[in-house]
Amino acid sequence: MKADGRLGVAGGLVGKSRVPERLAAYVAKRVDTRTRWRLMVGHCDALADGETLLADLRQRLDVSESWLVETGPAIGAHAGPGTLVVSLQPAD
Repeated sequence: MKADGRLGVAGGLVGKSRVPERLAAYVAKRVDTRTRWRLMVGHCDALADGETLLADLRQRLDVSESWLVETGPAIGAHAGPGTLVVSLQPAD
């Protein structure tokens, strides 16, 4: 969520080499690592990469709850197979 309450893309990463690890580092640099987070990783026909990303983020961040899910058809249609998505929410 943006500061004004709108949902939006915070950033992105394109590549073929070590994408889950690079994305985890990208996300961890941009959030408060002192905050406890609820974490969701979405994947588009990329289960192994999603599992790697989730595990790497759990090591880098203080995570109270986490989920690995398949993305919906809108993300799949627009971003394509291999897409990974990260969603974070401060835990209460």
